[in-house]
Amino acid sequence: MDSMEKRQLEKENIEIVCILLCLLIFSRIAKQTSSCRYSLNFVTIYSNTLSLFAILSMLYKNNKKLLASASNIAFSMMIAFWTVYISCGEKALYGRHDPTDFEIWADHFIIPLSTIFISIIKQSHCSCIQDMKYTILLSFGWFVYTLVTGPAYPFLRQKKTKSTKYNIMVPLFMAFVILSVIFEYVNFKIFEQVQKKTIDYEKAKKKNQSSKEK
Repeated sequence: MDSMEKRQLEKENIEIVCILLCLLIFSRIAKQTSSCRYSLNFVTIYSNTLSLFAILSMLYKNNKKLLASASNIAFSMMIAFWTVYISCGEKALYGRHDPTDFEIWADHFIIPLSTIFISIIKQSHCSCIQDMKYTILLSFGWFVYTLVTGPAYPFLRQKKTKSTKYNIMVPLFMAFVILSVIFEYVNFKIFEQVQKKTIDYEKAKKKNQSSKEK
């Protein structure tokens, strides 16, 4: 099997994984939106919806612009969820709902982590400033939507009045955006190093071939 056949096989395997992941994301979104009035004010559903559209766009239009931003938001969502889950408990996020282990791990580990891995494998973090801009705008879109409809998570609402706890929500949102931007910057630097090593390797390979021909 030559290098071209290996690359084609790798591409096909990645596509199969992406399709399976899209099916999982779609099933989770369909389940969650059926029981929510304003489903997108859950950052989990918002993030996973972005991941679904980003992967589909990458598969069928070879457009990787959204994939980098979706992976940045997925990373921050995953960190934010587990931070609150560990420090405040399950009730702070789910309220009266009793989630299964599959719900928790699929929504906040398998889906976001898979999105991140796919974005790295497909080298989508290639335009740092543009990716940061998309990430900030998409995050701000969720923030505005949540301010209008009200937060979904119990720990962000007053118990009696059900009003928004702005003193908690605003700093958390700022930390969320900063974490997303830092994650994009780190991935972009890794992408630069990989590209540099690839170029150096190709140059060395050509140099060796030319010397052998002589």
